Amino acid sequence: MHPPLRRKHLIYLVLVLLLLLAGCASPRTEVDILDLRRMPQAPSAYLSDASRDLPLWPDQNALAQDYLLRHFAPWDELEPRPLSQAYWIEDWAKERSLFAENLRPLEPGRFAALLALAAKESYPSLDELAVTVRPTHCRALPTRRPLFQDPARAGSGYPFDYLQNSAVSPNTPLRIRHRSTDGAWVYAQAPAVHGWFPAEDVALIDEETAGRMRSMPQAVLFRDGTALFDAAGTFRFQARMGTLFPLLDVQENRFRVLYAAAGEDGRALLREADLDAGSTAPFPLPGSAARIAALADTLVGQSYAWGDQFGDRDCSSMVRDLYAPFGIWLPRNSTRQAEAWRYLSVETLSSKEKEDFLLQEGIPWATLVWMQGHIMLYIGEHQGRAALMHALWGVRTRSAEGRDGRHIVGRTVITTLQPGLELPELSPEGDLLSRVKGIALPGR
Repeated sequence: MHPPLRRKHLIYLVLVLLLLLAGCASPRTEVDILDLRRMPQAPSAYLSDASRDLPLWPDQNALAQDYLLRHFAPWDELEPRPLSQAYWIEDWAKERSLFAENLRPLEPGRFAALLALAAKESYPSLDELAVTVRPTHCRALPTRRPLFQDPARAGSGYPFDYLQNSAVSPNTPLRIRHRSTDGAWVYAQAPAVHGWFPAEDVALIDEETAGRMRSMPQAVLFRDGTALFDAAGTFRFQARMGTLFPLLDVQENRFRVLYAAAGEDGRALLREADLDAGSTAPFPLPGSAARIAALADTLVGQSYAWGDQFGDRDCSSMVRDLYAPFGIWLPRNSTRQAEAWRYLSVETLSSKEKEDFLLQEGIPWATLVWMQGHIMLYIGEHQGRAALMHALWGVRTRSAEGRDGRHIVGRTVITTLQPGLELPELSPEGDLLSRVKGIALPGR
């Protein structure tokens, strides 16, 4: 028998054990990049007193009418998307290694089974007007399960589910063109995206009801997470910034609106609901820098989400949703967003010349900065540098052994055009300024 351990020896052994266990854990190395520690992370802090209340778009009412035309456009689209667009994922997948939600190689036959479910050989088989009846998602194939590229490669695994197109709000017009073989999904054209929607999130709508929805003045949400309760007080759903509702009237601090619900026969009925004035306004909101900054304040810090998964946003949806309450239409894809306005190429300029050009020509709160695969909003200056608001997954890094990685940011932030410049492992591609190709100003 060994003699009993003294108390101080026991404490020593426990401490040694804890140190050994700590050594087995992965050390925490992902501290915030310097920009996030040095720059105010409140968009309103970048407002200029001279221009905060000036209208950014003198022709805003005309732009808002154009927004509504685009929003309701699926009900007017007579031609279905070409087969190559509707089933683009098939050719895309042929050239890539695919991985499932367990980050293991996709099981043989699973992708082929999804294509069979999508019934490509009979597309298009339908032409029906519809509307979403709750918040939903648009997918590239009729499945909720994700599809990744090689998770061992930076930027290819989580969160980049390549079947996820976008979140879609309730009350969104659709035109259904096809149905999955099991009937659980419909392929539809939406205002900014096209793809597969869960059938339970969609209701067919007749032309008279659709005409009523589009002919009325609209109310718009300017805050995420707004709860909608029906006339009986029953919770129906939460909706996000930019969602539109036909407006019946304004009652003190409440907006009486219409929302689409599915009747017993699966067809859309319009129901009444009240929305709080703290999150709802007549469409469009007046587009001053101060108002845009106030909405932007609510988005900074929101988690990054490729394709709007989990109720969050990626770079292009952040910009799109921020402008939506003001009636400023933007496409869903970052490249098309840059093309939607007056595009000025800076591709041949040096990094310093690019930033100088932005500081001279850019209009804070109304200028987009584009690089391949990423879009940012120019909001002003900070200590002589351009300040950008953007939803950023991470900064590209490269280890001493040449292994590519990411320093994860994972949220909507305000940075310079060179976030992470202080990182010793920053890769050449990690310098965003060197990759900026152009800026987009309002107008054509």
